[in-house]
Amino acid sequence: MIKGIYTSASGMQYLNLKQEVIANNLANISTTGFKKEGVFRKTLRNIEKIIAMNAADFDNLEEVDMVKTDFSQGVFNITNNPLDFCIEGNGFFAVETLTGTPYTRNGNFILDNESYLRTAHGYSELGENSLPIQFPPQGEIFLGDDGSIIVDGAVVNNLMLTDFPQPYNLLKTGDGLFYAPRGGGFTLNVDNFKIKQGMLEESNANPIEEMVKMINNIRDFETNQKAMIAQDQTLDRAVNDVGRIRR
Repeated sequence: MIKGIYTSASGMQYLNLKQEVIANNLANISTTGFKKEGVFRKTLRNIEKIIAMNAADFDNLEEVDMVKTDFSQGVFNITNNPLDFCIEGNGFFAVETLTGTPYTRNGNFILDNESYLRTAHGYSELGENSLPIQFPPQGEIFLGDDGSIIVDGAVVNNLMLTDFPQPYNLLKTGDGLFYAPRGGGFTLNVDNFKIKQGMLEESNANPIEEMVKMINNIRDFETNQKAMIAQDQTLDRAVNDVGRIRR
């Protein structure tokens, strides 16, 4: 019976984490380049752990969850802003921060006072030779499908576009950035992607789908909660009522 309470509590812990992930997906519905996450039970990957869950010890119930990022492509939104870029296909933009070189699918860029191309959060977009991209002071900006940056008809730089072996083993952080294991990236073949100018990739999280998940998750949480309360009441009766001497 105590194991039953423990199992219900473990299920509630999993569902609580799942609720947080779903809420984060919903909160980022309008975030450019956002990649939704999902929660999965590790025990489903290892039959030995599943069998061990029926044993007398509870060790395998402790570690049941992992959060995985869904890197599927979001839909494209036309903005007609010449500094809005999106990648059709696989790959990431490379940016420069104080902590290294992370990668992003958010192509909402701006020019600073020195004509350097930056993200909306102020990170430098990298081009050839892993150096920040700086535009000429004046000129019409055009972006080629292959990532070439053309100003007034002349190629001045190329976007640094990087991809990684799949399934992706990338660490997701804030501001839509992903960090990769050192030495794990490779330059994209121009046949495997196209760069679109004047467009942005929207979040790949579907609001209706996420709301349905949230409702179902709440119901599952309530079911585990009721099961734990029922087992607790039964245990209470077993301890306090059964075997009581009545006069």
